[in-house]
Amino acid sequence: EEEAAAAAFDMDEARRMFEKAIEIRPSDAGALCGYARMLQDDGEVDRAEDMFAQALEENPRDPAVLCGYAMLLGGPGLVDEPSEARAMVNSRRAGEMLQLAADLAPEDATMQYQYAAYLQTEVQDYDQAAVFFRRAVQCDPADPSPE
Repeated sequence: EEEAAAAAFDMDEARRMFEKAIEIRPSDAGALCGYARMLQDDGEVDRAEDMFAQALEENPRDPAVLCGYAMLLGGPGLVDEPSEARAMVNSRRAGEMLQLAADLAPEDATMQYQYAAYLQTEVQDYDQAAVFFRRAVQCDPADPSPE
């Protein structure tokens, strides 16, 4: 019981800190994305999407913002939309964001890997996925996978 209460307190405190950081610096990509991921983890995917949308509006060429938003669009919650058309649009948007992130950060193994994984699993373009997997390995031969 005490551990659960302490964890809840920590989450409440983290939420307040993110909200304060965003109040002070509303265009801070790190604060917006961090808060969005926390909301997503808490199952508040609609609010998380709003935060990622704000982050993207403020930082349209930030690879971390693009990748984070893309992961939300393809992740649990939004992927289970009742509308198949909406799910297809989300998947297409996620792909566009991941491609842009990979293009903007050609030396970032994580961005290359994420786009490769999208190409492999969602598009089933194995040849193009292999190109981006190779790029990820070239960026960091010791560990091409995301953290």
